[in-house]
Amino acid sequence: MFEKLAERIGPLDSLFVYYAGHGYLDSSETGFWIPVDGGLDRLAQDRWLANQQIRNYLTRIKARAVLLVADACFSGDFLKVSRGAVPDLNVEYFRKSLRYQARQVLSSGASESVPDESEFARQFRKLLETSQEPYLDPITVFDYVRRGVRTTLPLMGSLPGHQEGGSFILYLQPTGRTVVPEPTAIATGTLEIAAPGGSAIELNGRENFVVPADGRLKLEDLAVGKHWV
Repeated sequence: MFEKLAERIGPLDSLFVYYAGHGYLDSSETGFWIPVDGGLDRLAQDRWLANQQIRNYLTRIKARAVLLVADACFSGDFLKVSRGAVPDLNVEYFRKSLRYQARQVLSSGASESVPDESEFARQFRKLLETSQEPYLDPITVFDYVRRGVRTTLPLMGSLPGHQEGGSFILYLQPTGRTVVPEPTAIATGTLEIAAPGGSAIELNGRENFVVPADGRLKLEDLAVGKHWV
């Protein structure tokens, strides 16, 4: 699976991986994912995926941003725990976060067993279903989820290749309401975007465009003001 992703994903893409299932720590202190088709023999470890192997795959994928959410036993082995101060989550923070490479992890527990009835999953799903924020990042998600989990110790951290300031961003899907305020000026202008041909461009969370083969996208008659690309 991860080999195929590495072939398809490019440097402008984002990758979100969510795993909810069984995990295991063997006698050598190696953590594993046990997928639905994995064997049950602890010695054979048939089709088991080692945490280190998954971490290596995600580190090598050429995406701008990768977010792994692991809801399994011993999932804390994946990450380097974040210790720095929490930045101000303002518009400038989200703008800058798209300039750097992000490799982030949220786990339901440290190197410990987690219950099958997952508080972590319940809180994570609740946030995604109810949030009306135009943008969510792993810091916001982690802060919300950890306050609703009592039986384990959720963690947030990074993988090798993460650049300071980078972040995976989740966008609120348009539902008919205005997510980004419309510019108030009546004057119009032209916006030219240079990007690889075939790139997908989203404007203000509502309109989608594809960059022509020559690598230049020209958007005309835009109201003067701030636009989100």
